[in-house]
Amino acid sequence: MKNLPIILLVICGMAAGLFFGDYARIRMYGRKAASNSNPILAAPRKGYDLDSLLEWKSLDPAGGSEIVDEIKRLDSNALQNLLAGPNEELKLRSDFPLFTREVAAELYRREGEGCLQWAAMRNYEPSRLLLLAAVKESPEIAKPWIERYQKAVGREWEKGAFYRAAIDGASNRGAKDLVKLKDVFGEEMWNGVAPIVRVREDFDFALFYSQFFTLNVRSQLIMSRWARSDPEAAWQMVGKLAAITGNARTSGLLSFLEGMALGGNEKAAACWFSERAHELPIPNPGRDLGELLRCSRGMTLSATRWMEGLKDPKDRLNLMEGVINPVENPLIAVEGLRALDSDKDRVWIVGYNFARMSRGFVSPDHSANLSRYFLRLLEMLDVSAEGADRLKDYIRENAGER
Repeated sequence: MKNLPIILLVICGMAAGLFFGDYARIRMYGRKAASNSNPILAAPRKGYDLDSLLEWKSLDPAGGSEIVDEIKRLDSNALQNLLAGPNEELKLRSDFPLFTREVAAELYRREGEGCLQWAAMRNYEPSRLLLLAAVKESPEIAKPWIERYQKAVGREWEKGAFYRAAIDGASNRGAKDLVKLKDVFGEEMWNGVAPIVRVREDFDFALFYSQFFTLNVRSQLIMSRWARSDPEAAWQMVGKLAAITGNARTSGLLSFLEGMALGGNEKAAACWFSERAHELPIPNPGRDLGELLRCSRGMTLSATRWMEGLKDPKDRLNLMEGVINPVENPLIAVEGLRALDSDKDRVWIVGYNFARMSRGFVSPDHSANLSRYFLRLLEMLDVSAEGADRLKDYIRENAGER
């Protein structure tokens, strides 16, 4: 009996815990949760809105990735309400676009074309979100709805977003779907669209390039991926594209070499080029090698390893044009220049690029910056070749004249 007060306190504490725990769940989800369920694992269906979902996510950050599963628990009416009636404060949240895209995708998966009809009778935003979801999954169904939408809202500039969604969806399904997509939207679908960045493991590269060889600028990352998985097959396609386009830049050559070089394999890629570039049916295939080391590509590639693998001195000089850049750190250029065979070659390539960059009208400030950059290069290289001093004088004089 002496322990009775303690037992009563324990029982009261447990009851309070259950009560306040349930009260917290009521606040979190906007209604009382089922007594036998965990609200995070089995969210209630009624009175359940995006405000509550976002509050749940903020209270349980570790479970944020499960928000899509929570959205899937809603019925279609609730999903429609989330798209049609979010409050203005909610729209300002940084995570709001992500959730609404997921809501639209889930609603389209369930209702198909029916939800497009529903959205067409509402305001602009539900239609746009549902059309993006639809064109990603079913471009043939979405196309006439997109055309009606564009006519109604007059937002021609939004076409790119629809094309991007369609291409993303098709590339995830495979090359055959990308070919079908061209039949739906035509060549116009590539206008203003960024390169494809993700494809399936079993992607049919040969089929893709047989249909889209003229669009290589949009598919450079696909060639890079192919070069890593099957370099011989990719190289054969580079040769076919070169024969069609007559140009190394549009043949996929640089993307092929970049794909081979990733992961510290620059020397192997350069050796491949040195040994097999003669197979390409184009003159001077190494002319654009400098593009490999420009800002958009070269931040992760080593100029030294490239230089070690290239055999032809002309190819090595072409490569260096890509790293001699006044807006970049001169150390990047010095690394490659030091890999040249002699000080004479170093002086020549520095002088050639200075003349190339200073050609035509250059403002006095730009001319001064150009001069400082090239003089700094020569100083860091500490070249002793004949003509080095004359080149320094020429650079100073050329800057002073402007």
